[in-house]
Amino acid sequence: MQSSPLSKYGSWFHLAFLVLGYTAAGWILADYNASWIVWLGTIAVALHLSKAGTAAIAVATTWIVLLVGIGALTWSYPKHFPIGGAKAVAWSLILVWIYALLMVLLLAFANRPIQAIGLTKKQGFYCLVILTWTSLLLGWLVYQLIT
Repeated sequence: MQSSPLSKYGSWFHLAFLVLGYTAAGWILADYNASWIVWLGTIAVALHLSKAGTAAIAVATTWIVLLVGIGALTWSYPKHFPIGGAKAVAWSLILVWIYALLMVLLLAFANRPIQAIGLTKKQGFYCLVILTWTSLLLGWLVYQLIT
């Protein structure tokens, strides 16, 4: 299947947004002071999304709902949110929920852009795993260095 140069550029933009998005996700997890269980679960969900693509959306959204639900029950909000109290908890969790859903969809639909740049399905899987995991780690590292 021949891909046009325009679709190749779009594929690179898709991957760039994936890296930026998961770097921000690593920052967010660090700002919420997420436990190692949350980190491992998020990494496992990213692995499953990288492998299964759109078939893993239900599992990923279930993970997000679980985390946001626990966050609501424990009144979790990030350290660097400008306001405090119930409003901060509600708004931070709503924003994180929307953001996480966008990241799930971005990763779930990454198989086609990966193949458009010429990688096989197996190479694409490894590429997505490396990109997402490295980006999460980079977000955590940048958070540690700046704060």
